[in-house]
Amino acid sequence: MDLFYSGPFGFYTLIFITIGYANGFFSKIYYEEYITLPMVMCVISELIYHLYIYVFRFLIRGKLSVGYYVLHIVLPSLVFSLMVTLVLYRFFFTASRRMNE
Repeated sequence: MDLFYSGPFGFYTLIFITIGYANGFFSKIYYEEYITLPMVMCVISELIYHLYIYVFRFLIRGKLSVGYYVLHIVLPSLVFSLMVTLVLYRFFFTASRRMNE
C-alpha cells in the first residue's frame, strides 16, 4: 500500500518499524514475570513517536506550541497506553501461563 499511495501511511510506517526494531533489542533481557520493562518501553516508544510526529507534522509548519501538544496530546496518550499495557499484559501473561500448563 505504501508503494501505490502517498500520504500519511508511509510516514507512520517508518516510525513504527524503527520503534519496533529498537524494542526488539530488549527481548534478550526480557522476563515474562516482570512488567517494568514493557511499561518502560511503552513510555519510551510513545515519547519517541510523539516527538517524531511533533517535529515532522507541526514544527516544520511553524507551530511551536510544545506545551499545548505535550499537555493535551502526549500525556493523555501516554496514560492511555500505560493503562492498556497493564490490562493487556496481565491478560496475555495469564493466558500464556494457562496454555503452557
